[in-house]
Amino acid sequence: NVVLPKNAQPFGRSIAFLAGVSKYQNLTQLPSVRNDILQMRDLLLNQAGFDEVYVAEDDIVNRDLIEHYVKGIIPAEMGKNDRLLFYYSGHGGDDKGDTGYMLFGKAQKGEFWGPQVLEVNALSTWSSELKVQHLLFILDSCSSGLAFTAKSAPDNTDSLLLQTLSGNGSRTVLTAGTAEEATYALNDRQRLGNGVFTNALLGSFQSRRLSGPPLITVSDLFSDIEKEMAKFRASQGKATTPGMWRL
Repeated sequence: NVVLPKNAQPFGRSIAFLAGVSKYQNLTQLPSVRNDILQMRDLLLNQAGFDEVYVAEDDIVNRDLIEHYVKGIIPAEMGKNDRLLFYYSGHGGDDKGDTGYMLFGKAQKGEFWGPQVLEVNALSTWSSELKVQHLLFILDSCSSGLAFTAKSAPDNTDSLLLQTLSGNGSRTVLTAGTAEEATYALNDRQRLGNGVFTNALLGSFQSRRLSGPPLITVSDLFSDIEKEMAKFRASQGKATTPGMWRL
């Protein structure tokens, strides 16, 4: 089994919130986002031992709904020893290269205000407000790494293992691309059935689950993601640089 027995885990319950937008009124459609969301849900519930997974897709996804669940509904049922995973797949954008945003179904190009956008910086606020032991944020969108680039450097060292298993808890972000990079091309999403980043993450978990020890760390996953996206850059000539950040 990949999942440690409940009485041996260094945390309590595991809950995830997955948000994905494939249908846009004013931006390019991303039909494969639905695969990202469904496969992440199945992996977390069936293989990673998560207790609950909330899923929000397409038209219902907006800033207010996400924060209502992430800051309100979900924390109300979590204890201090639990862990929360937040995942977003969809369009991302940046305001003059200064601030990264998640863009939802009715977002307008070049407009970065209102309930149809959410600043990536919000993750830092959630990190300090949510009183759970472990938080993992995963963003598969353009400009997803913008909020963290100036504050810290990517870190894929094995020291994360000690941090994750310690009583101090962890706050980690995985991002698909930097501010100036397009995270995926439409033809590649159609060919893979997923975003390049999510496809690499899912593949890493599956391969390590079958061949490795029953504990898979965030740094393990990120190391594999880096290698797979480097292959993508070499074969496609497209810049996509994933990042890992500690808040």
